[in-house]
Amino acid sequence: MTGRGPPGWMEGLLRRVVPEEDRDAITGDMAELYAVRERRQGRLRATLWYARNVVRFVVAVPLTGMRGNVRGTGGGIMGGWRMELTRAARRLRRAPVFTAVSVLTIGVGIGAFAAIYGVVESVLLEPPPYEEPDDLLWIWRDYWFDLDRGWLGGPDIAMLREQTDAFEGVAAFRSDELNLTGRDGAAPQRVRATVASADVFDLLGVAPALGRGFQPGEDTPGAPAVAVLGHALWTTAFGADPAVLGTDIYLNGEPTTVVGVAPKGLHFVVHSSLGSPSPEGDLWIPLRADLASLDPHAGSFAGLARVRDGASPAQVESAIDAVGRELDAIFRNRGLEMWGVGLQEDLVGGVRPALVSLLGAATLLLLILGANLTALLLGRAIRRDRELALLSALGAGRARVLQSLLSESLLLGLAGGAVGVAIAFAGADLIRSIAPAGLPRRMEIAVDASVLTTAALVTLVMSLGAGLLPALRALRDAAAQRLREGGTRSGAGRTGARTRSALVVIQVALSLVLLVSSGLITRAFVRLLTADPGFDGRDALTVTVTLDPNRYPEDGDVVAFDTRFRAAVSALPGVERVGATDALPLTALAGQTGMRFPGAPGNTGVDEEDHPLIDYMVVTPGFMDAAGMRLLEGRRIDEADELEGAPVALIDDLLARRFFANGSALGSPLLIGDDTLTIVGVVDQARHYSVQADDRYQVYLPLSLNATASLRYVVAGAGDPTRLVPDLRRILDGIDPTVPLTDAGTLQGLIEQSLGRERLSLTLLSVFAAAALLLAVLGIYGVVANQVTQRTHEMGVRMALGADRSGVLRLVLGQGARLTVWGTVLGLLAAVAASRVLVGVVAGVDPRDPVVYAGVALTLAAVTLLAAWVPARRAARIDPTEALRAE
Repeated sequence: MTGRGPPGWMEGLLRRVVPEEDRDAITGDMAELYAVRERRQGRLRATLWYARNVVRFVVAVPLTGMRGNVRGTGGGIMGGWRMELTRAARRLRRAPVFTAVSVLTIGVGIGAFAAIYGVVESVLLEPPPYEEPDDLLWIWRDYWFDLDRGWLGGPDIAMLREQTDAFEGVAAFRSDELNLTGRDGAAPQRVRATVASADVFDLLGVAPALGRGFQPGEDTPGAPAVAVLGHALWTTAFGADPAVLGTDIYLNGEPTTVVGVAPKGLHFVVHSSLGSPSPEGDLWIPLRADLASLDPHAGSFAGLARVRDGASPAQVESAIDAVGRELDAIFRNRGLEMWGVGLQEDLVGGVRPALVSLLGAATLLLLILGANLTALLLGRAIRRDRELALLSALGAGRARVLQSLLSESLLLGLAGGAVGVAIAFAGADLIRSIAPAGLPRRMEIAVDASVLTTAALVTLVMSLGAGLLPALRALRDAAAQRLREGGTRSGAGRTGARTRSALVVIQVALSLVLLVSSGLITRAFVRLLTADPGFDGRDALTVTVTLDPNRYPEDGDVVAFDTRFRAAVSALPGVERVGATDALPLTALAGQTGMRFPGAPGNTGVDEEDHPLIDYMVVTPGFMDAAGMRLLEGRRIDEADELEGAPVALIDDLLARRFFANGSALGSPLLIGDDTLTIVGVVDQARHYSVQADDRYQVYLPLSLNATASLRYVVAGAGDPTRLVPDLRRILDGIDPTVPLTDAGTLQGLIEQSLGRERLSLTLLSVFAAAALLLAVLGIYGVVANQVTQRTHEMGVRMALGADRSGVLRLVLGQGARLTVWGTVLGLLAAVAASRVLVGVVAGVDPRDPVVYAGVALTLAAVTLLAAWVPARRAARIDPTEALRAE
């Protein structure tokens, strides 16, 4: 060896971390190799090589106690691992069933967890795609009535804009549906527009991909009509033609100049009260309204504010309260409240309980699978006891034994992780396809780099963690003891049996938690399905017909169209009932306004209570019959009401009980602003927001009193209702070929859509629970079958001494029963604690439903005892002579 040798401090560090029995050999080899590298590559590169290998020993040796020579391919540590991994791969190839089951176990667990984590990250963790989204704040208002998210009036937003110490800007938003006609004058298509203040793009910090955004003044009354196209609409309707800039399109017949194209992927994430625009938003148009002069009582907008840099939460809250008090004093809206909530929190607050619960369920399944994998690896290690004992007896160190066991779990983890990634991608696609349309950022659900990184870490922890218990057992037991316990008679020994039994108890307990959770949600979901929504959705087609306001400027024009269209549809074969409304049930599209009932016996004299906010819908004759709504008293809207513009109204049963509990509401006056209407009927309330509970008070008006350009028709009759769509299109072409026919569906579909979030939670949780139950059954079977194998000699002796087969059967079943009882008791305690979080997942969950707890416990006991009965039956058939001869 030439040169000065390796640095002394490095050599000293290496000697301290190398096991004593290998110290001289390894440090000598390192010094010799250092000299060779110094002669060939120079001292600096040789020193770096030496330092790198010292780090390997510093990190690896204290963790594993590994020994070995540094010579050979890749150096001692890495070379030793490569050799052991190669041997492990050969051993796993010789055990294909064990390998396949283990890989699938890891893959299913990692795949389910990664898919759900991808949903949680996309929906809950990923910030909205705007500049500094944490500074964006929705502002809502509420009155004395129950309104979860009340829209702001125009003056509200105008006053908020004056709070410049707290806000950089406040934009007004609403969603609208329009008829779009392209440059060539083609038939219109229905598009959804985000109608906003001119400062919308500046407020969000978004620059259009082409052209410009809105300029100051373009949102004032009389300003020229302009639009910014959504990227998807620009691509599909205009062929991604840049020349569209500066040209006119027609929105509801009005020429509108295209001034820009929004960037790809931009969509406006809004609260559900603003409707559900298409994923990227079809287009953006300015409000063109003087907000300060609008009716303050009419909540027409959502307000989005950007908090000024340096403004404290207390300062922001004070600014909002100041506007609320000023409006309260000026407009005498006694009880008015305003509040702000972060855009991200407002967006995902409603879905957070469900997603967190699903992530918890996926984690439980992962733990169950981890326990199952640990039991599999423990059983394999037990079967290798003699091999490992002989290896130790022949001089192999503890590190070699540890490498031998952990190398298998590491290889299984790598293969299982690859399978899990494939399952995660497929699972994310499936969840995206079945998720309800109202789930925020549904189309952004994906397995991205961060999800894959998390999955890789979880895979590493799961595989090495599962292999750690068998490895620690192998290191703890002396070679001689393992040789004594490794025979056919003793099998794994009492320690191994107790460990596997404990793992099965954990599996049973965790499985019961998932089964109880699934059962509670199933019961609640069944109650939702059987709840009375106030209408009959069977055999009823729904379509939307949108009229061009320029072609139908007067209320009478709309009424005339409706009368002609309904008459033609009624004449179709199989059609029994047809009618229209501006807001179908379960769509949350009703208008709201305050109403009074002068002289009603239910009035209290307190203005806040006698002037409630009420949902109102316009309906045509025939709508209530077509929708299956029940008339409780009086009459429905008829043809005379529509043609004559009669000032009549129907109220729901909630209003009737509130104001006319001790008498009839028929003939009583109803005041809407300065207009007086007469109540002519009372109907059973049709749910407008959710099927599980009564909604706000409802009033139904004739179309002639509040004609709308967007009519939702319901057509009922015999047979499949969707077969009528071509006939409806043909009728429209005969009346007005420029009118689009969109949103074909069924009333039953509205019910199913309203339960989409609950159905997603139930589907995924049921899959997790079924998998957990299967694993618990397999765990019970594996433990009992293994014990039967180990105790074959004992049972042969028992039967040779006169024990009957029924006694042996009871003995084996008793072992399975004890595991089931312990797991059930622990699982029930955990399920009671975990069930509380399910209240926010599905409405109507009873976390202490005794039927579910009893049913799950009995079912789990039955299937696990059945799993134990199979090996117990085999034990009862043991031939004593054969059993004793085998020993």
